Amino acid sequence: MVTGRTASAAAIERAYAFGPARVAVRSDAPDLMRWLDDFFFPGCSRSMSRPGDPRVTVVAADDPGVRAAVDGIVTDAGPQPCFALDRGVVFHPAGRTSAGLLVVDDEQYGTRSLLTPDGVTVVRTDSAPRSRAGVMRVVRELVTARAVADGQVQLHAGALERDGRVVVIAGPKEAGKTTLVARLAGLGVAALAANDRVLLAPDGPHGWQAHAVGTIVSIRPGTRELLPTLRDAFPDVASPAHLTDAELADAGSRSAPAGARVKVTPAQFARALGAARAGGGRIARIVLLAVDRELDGYHLHPLASDATAHALRCVAYGNRPDGLPRTVFEDWLGVAPAPATEVWPALAAAVPVSALTVGPRVLHDDTCAAALADLVFADD
Repeated sequence: MVTGRTASAAAIERAYAFGPARVAVRSDAPDLMRWLDDFFFPGCSRSMSRPGDPRVTVVAADDPGVRAAVDGIVTDAGPQPCFALDRGVVFHPAGRTSAGLLVVDDEQYGTRSLLTPDGVTVVRTDSAPRSRAGVMRVVRELVTARAVADGQVQLHAGALERDGRVVVIAGPKEAGKTTLVARLAGLGVAALAANDRVLLAPDGPHGWQAHAVGTIVSIRPGTRELLPTLRDAFPDVASPAHLTDAELADAGSRSAPAGARVKVTPAQFARALGAARAGGGRIARIVLLAVDRELDGYHLHPLASDATAHALRCVAYGNRPDGLPRTVFEDWLGVAPAPATEVWPALAAAVPVSALTVGPRVLHDDTCAAALADLVFADD
């Protein structure tokens, strides 16, 4: 395996895990590791790595041995499936070295991933903060792939936590999930657990557990306008999400323009809202969200039992018919998404699932918003 500069005594190593699904990460860049900790925690637990953990080693491109390996591509492997995201699998260009090893390019974030029998080496082609997100995507793909292969499922959802119980707020892209969880968490009536992606795991007689999956928060101009605490919370830089706290503090006092979409980390998002954070907990309810601008307040009603499993399947994160295509990281791990045919009925039978429609008053009337939070957390 290519080890590069991370063989130095200064290297930092730890594991990120969703329950038993674990991935070890090793790097000699303290700023990167601080950023990863802030990004993944508390949804992912952090611990010392163990023998047998899949390993990700992060190196810099100025390491001669690494450069020779990743630049020695002799065969174009064509676009390869790399990351299972909200609307399907994202493909990236790839090639093979003279030894037959696959190298995948993440041109957006300036990283290259070399897949060897012993581990994945992620090369940061420069030290720009954007490459941190390239490392994060590899680590997240590996740990979520292991979790899903072990029988967990993902929903396209935000989540709120109160007293160890979690309400999962699911819906398609731009359904209003981020705005609603921000509104309620910012009001202090619940902790912010997730903004876009949640892992659900069966927990025997205790029901189901939710784990927040770290996801960059894309705050639309409309959301910033609706929630005053977000209007001037972030500096006018290309992407606050790629910066550590110290770097964000040094970025200047000029706020991002009112009409700009701002991308931040979950931790930055919670701090801007003044909200408490949680990594997950026992699922109290799943709600399927819709917005009705003519509705005065909100309306919550249980879904018919015969429609619940189908409704959950429709808001699964990274839907792939028959689990295909498998990503290169799933292939490297030797895992595949577990068939979910029986999962959705089991989840629907064990957890209350409701349809929630919200109107504008929820965003402007604190009493109305607090009453909604009490309702969704109430026992059926």
